[in-house]
Amino acid sequence: MRTSFLLFLLIVSFLPFHSAALSFSVILQAAKSALTFIETIVDVFPTSEEEKQLEDLTKEMSSLKQNLRTELNSLLATLHENSYKTVLTVHTDKIESCEKDYFNYVSSSSNATLNYLKKCNNIIDSVRTLSKYLYGEAIFASPPLFDLYKDKGVCDGYAIDNIFKYLFADLVVGCTIASTIELLEHGPNMKLYENDCKHRMSKVKEYVKSLYHDCAISSCKTFHKRVQELVMDSSPTSPKDLYENLSGIYPWFNFLVFQFSLGGKATASGNFFIAYDGGHWISRYQYDIFFFDANLQIKKEKEIYSLTIEVHEKFYVGHYFGKSIMAESMAAGSTFRIFQGFAQKTNNLFSCNTGSSGNVVYIRGEESSENRNIGTSDTLFPRVSVLYCILCFVFVLVN
Repeated sequence: MRTSFLLFLLIVSFLPFHSAALSFSVILQAAKSALTFIETIVDVFPTSEEEKQLEDLTKEMSSLKQNLRTELNSLLATLHENSYKTVLTVHTDKIESCEKDYFNYVSSSSNATLNYLKKCNNIIDSVRTLSKYLYGEAIFASPPLFDLYKDKGVCDGYAIDNIFKYLFADLVVGCTIASTIELLEHGPNMKLYENDCKHRMSKVKEYVKSLYHDCAISSCKTFHKRVQELVMDSSPTSPKDLYENLSGIYPWFNFLVFQFSLGGKATASGNFFIAYDGGHWISRYQYDIFFFDANLQIKKEKEIYSLTIEVHEKFYVGHYFGKSIMAESMAAGSTFRIFQGFAQKTNNLFSCNTGSSGNVVYIRGEESSENRNIGTSDTLFPRVSVLYCILCFVFVLVN
């Protein structure tokens, strides 16, 4: 994916400058979770010579912050640690004040606007402070910032994701301003601030990966209950609607969502480990959910790890997989619709669940013959086969 993204950037670099702004807008909108958003920025953060692209990226960050500002104020208001409120407010206010000076300068370059911008030459201090909290360092005698958005160890995905996006956007704006001032004062060969920013952004990215992995594991404790509450409160009207709601709550997961009428059920097999949760009823329909690490993507092209999902045609209503793509087929005369996909890596969140059957993990332990589609391939077969062999061995001994 990174290769195709960089190829795209190479192409747009030959287009007029207004196209660069459009490309950043489209790309960043596609980065739904904070992790994909941060990974995208780390990949594209321009060098100091690319002033126009830097300006376009900063405009996108500013727009994102405007959209998230109300939510951020609400989320910060819930913090019990006043020390974080104070520090974050001081440094975000500093960056946003300098942001105005930066846009004044790039829209109308003059000695006056340049002098105002140069007054922000200490903005790198705010960048460094923000980055520390974004990669897990804590204020003295306080837990790390994002630990404050956990309830009994279970992460609040909505809050964590939005705070990461907002503060990281501020970090990018601060880096843009610091790099611009460095360029104006010392010329293009001085890239101390730029390199420092890239290093800090990379540290944030690695911390988010680690945090989201831990959040994914702890989420399994309450997954079924939380989804049931979501279903009751929001009454999703389609697999896509449920998928988008789930993605907001659990940005560390990817989902495969199926919709059935009464009696339907999805059955998975293959060497790609995947978690499953079912039994969610909404106005005559049942939803089955498979979920896995958001860092992974399922696609049609053959890879080492495979996943096959079977559903009975009689009960099947629809599905939604987000960015995951699976080949869909149905053999002549068959009563089962088959979905098949592949992944380069297996799901490393397999161990976070409580009960398993083959390579499919059933977090409620509810998989049994009476609630499966009759005739579907059963991952319980290995257990039955072992039991059969044991009985045969006992029979031989007795006789």
